[in-house]
Amino acid sequence: MAEQKLNLGCGSSLMDGWINVDRHEPGAEHYDVMALPYTDVDEILAKHILEHFAWEDAFHALTHWRSILKPGGKITIVVPDIVEACKLVVEHEADFALSGGWWGRVMHMIYGTYHKPGMSHKYGWTIRTLPGAMMFTGFDDIVAEKLKDDWCPVIVATAIAPLRGKQKEEDSGNI
Repeated sequence: MAEQKLNLGCGSSLMDGWINVDRHEPGAEHYDVMALPYTDVDEILAKHILEHFAWEDAFHALTHWRSILKPGGKITIVVPDIVEACKLVVEHEADFALSGGWWGRVMHMIYGTYHKPGMSHKYGWTIRTLPGAMMFTGFDDIVAEKLKDDWCPVIVATAIAPLRGKQKEEDSGNI
C-alpha cells in the first residue's frame, strides 16, 4: 500500500505524492482539517496553517491530527516565530517607515492577511508554546528549532504519533 502523506493547508504549494488539502485552493482536496476522513496516515506536513487557529482550536486540530496518524507516523509543523517577528518590529521600526514592503512582510508574519478567507492569524507561536502544545496533545519525540523560511523567521517542529499499548512498552525496554 502506498504511503498516505497529507499536506495540510497547502495553498498553491501542491506536492506530488501527497494528498494536498486546503479548503480555499483549487486543485486541492477541500476538507476541513479538523475532521479529515483519513486513518493510518504515515506523515503530515502542516506548514503555515496552525497560526490560523485560535489557541483552543489549535489543540483540537493537533489532537485530531495525532489521532489519524498511524503509530510512529511523523508530523512536521511550520509556523511563523512571533518572538522573532516582534523583534524585527522593535529593532527596525524607523527603517520600516521608509520601506513599506518590509513592514508589510513583518505585519503579515504577525497578523496574516484579510484579503482571502481563512488567512488571518489567530495565534502567535513561540519555540516553547508549539512543542508544549504538541506534548500536551500526545505527540512523542518532539524536536523544535528556529529557522528562516524564505523571508519569514519560523519554528519547525517535528514529532511522532505515540506507539500504542504493548508495542510502545516493548520498544522502551519495559517488558
